[in-house]
Amino acid sequence: MAPKSHIGRVLMLGANGKLGRMLRFQWSNGGPDIVPVVRRPLPTGESVWTPGADVSGLPQVDAVLALWGRTRGTEAELMDNVRLAEAAMELGAALGAGHVVHFSSAAVYRPGPEPLAEEQADPQNAYGRSKLAMEQMVSAWRSLHGGPMASILRVGNVAGADSLFGNLAQQEAIELDRFTDGQGPQRSYVAPSDLAQVVEAVLASPIAKGVQILNVAAPQVTAMQAIVEASGKTLRWKDADASAAPLVALDVARQQALAALPDGAAEAGYLVAEARAGGVWP
Repeated sequence: MAPKSHIGRVLMLGANGKLGRMLRFQWSNGGPDIVPVVRRPLPTGESVWTPGADVSGLPQVDAVLALWGRTRGTEAELMDNVRLAEAAMELGAALGAGHVVHFSSAAVYRPGPEPLAEEQADPQNAYGRSKLAMEQMVSAWRSLHGGPMASILRVGNVAGADSLFGNLAQQEAIELDRFTDGQGPQRSYVAPSDLAQVVEAVLASPIAKGVQILNVAAPQVTAMQAIVEASGKTLRWKDADASAAPLVALDVARQQALAALPDGAAEAGYLVAEARAGGVWP
């Protein structure tokens, strides 16, 4: 991959998380000029910064990637996602960034039988509500302060980073829900390399207005059963309970207009192979 000098220098918050490590691996041989930042010192020498700390030790940058966030906890603890996104906007403004990219989630949607477009946010759990509150804060912050443009990426399941791949790394037999139609769950997935491609396109493209929201995933859904089979692990079924969602599909028309991924990006064998090649899993 050729260096993307037109993107400039990008500060990455949450650089030691799964997504941070995946993206850094993808860009290790060319890509954006990444300044990795973590909240606790690591032996690998990344810059350390926490919200409210002095920014004088950080360089001026062109963009900020805000990968940090909380995925578990009480409703109040999950609202850390709002505070972290606000800190990312403030940091971007302080460092002269023209663009801050925030990572949200498909959890902001109510699962249904059709692909979910960006206008359909309706979170059904505390994590999803915290992510939607984060998105709303970003829009409000820009209305009040101006400052960096902002992109919000509602990312589907990332191959190698979601709970299914976590179980595949630790267990020989994987249990999946089976619904009344005899099928298992289907989800919108994205491979680490394809996620990096979309993020690069977002960083390189001008934003028509202050905040853009973009679903990020392969253009087709993937059966979790097919992922288990492609990994070579044993599959076991259990009857799905009433709270289980058979389908979470993202409408990626906006993404495809910016950075088109092929239908093959959703193939289970491809996702497993790309996860293995992604520097983090298993």
